[in-house]
Amino acid sequence: MKVPPPKWKTFLWRAICDVLPTTNNLIIKRVEVDPTCQMCGVAHEDVMHSLITCDYSRHVYNISGLPVTNIVVNSFPEWLTVVLTMLTEDQSGAVVALLYRLWRCRNSAVWDAALPHPTAAWRQATAALQSFRQIARRCPPATPAATEDSGEDAMPRCFVDAGY
Repeated sequence: MKVPPPKWKTFLWRAICDVLPTTNNLIIKRVEVDPTCQMCGVAHEDVMHSLITCDYSRHVYNISGLPVTNIVVNSFPEWLTVVLTMLTEDQSGAVVALLYRLWRCRNSAVWDAALPHPTAAWRQATAALQSFRQIARRCPPATPAATEDSGEDAMPRCFVDAGY
């Protein structure tokens, strides 16, 4: 997986910048919420806890078989850097899919008071990754077509990346 889906990229960027709406971040913004994690009910919830150190997240990682549970660092960006440098491309894609799925599971626990079984979370992450890979194989990246301008009447063209 060379480039993850846009939703996953945005999610990772927000997690790395620590701007996900975890209870710690909400409390900093003076929102009155219970600071305990809705997935495990034990610790205060920050990005590192909800995605890595929460008992629920650790259980999902153990089911996945990805070798990431023994990495001890102080922040999510450090953890992600270590993980992405030590794993293969396929494993890195699985980690990104799983991180996104863990966040979705966390949101389900917060908003719907329902937490999927860890095995189901892993299955959903792998299914999403497989779907994305199939689509990525079918649709090669779009490149601007070279136009052959013949004549003096040809207007110059400017191609803009709308994502910028």
